[in-house]
Amino acid sequence: MTFAQWAPHAAPTMEDVIRVLAIIGGGAVGAFATGLLTQVIVRGYTGKQVPRWVVWTLRILGGLALGWLVCLLVYSQGNSLFGGFGGGGSGKDRGQETAPAVTVPKDSLPADKDQPKDTAAASDKSTVLAVEVLGDPTLQQLVNSGRQPSLDAQRCYRLAGDEPAKLLTLDEVKDLIKKRLKQEPPLRRLELVLYKDSPQKQVPRVADLKKWADSEKLLVDFKEPGEVAPVR
Repeated sequence: MTFAQWAPHAAPTMEDVIRVLAIIGGGAVGAFATGLLTQVIVRGYTGKQVPRWVVWTLRILGGLALGWLVCLLVYSQGNSLFGGFGGGGSGKDRGQETAPAVTVPKDSLPADKDQPKDTAAASDKSTVLAVEVLGDPTLQQLVNSGRQPSLDAQRCYRLAGDEPAKLLTLDEVKDLIKKRLKQEPPLRRLELVLYKDSPQKQVPRVADLKKWADSEKLLVDFKEPGEVAPVR
């Protein structure tokens, strides 16, 4: 690198000045603390005064050590001193000097580049199963509305968003989960939807399903909409 190439990078910035001051300050604190601690410790144990040359030697060593530590900390991000020393700036700057930017035509981009969010959403939906746990009041309303022939407390599970809605037993939910675990991509998370009129988490309808899902190494989350279960 010629002087003309190096000169524009040699001028220190305000960030460089702050870092240098931090290094100097760290060295000063290290020197002061080392000398003070040495005298306090020696006097406390022996009652004698430490020779001045010993104190100053330890101060210099302590100052250099703490100053070097501060230097490592302030330049730990790969920035070099004054932008010009240590290889002419950071690796990012050197890459910009040697490698010109390449513009890729839009027509050459892959077709699926325009739909990353849709693909991610579809993938997440296929690995998550949301199951509503219904309470007796909701089950009775389903019977009264003619959506269910009779009240069956065992059929208290319903897939969220399933139309037409179908009530499932615990064993049927387990069978469904087992099938989804064998699909690609496999099921990874079970979401239990608890409405205001759903059973509490410690009630067997909820606790038994969660315990079984835990044994299947499924991540179990709870979703509580804060409203009564819809009749559908």
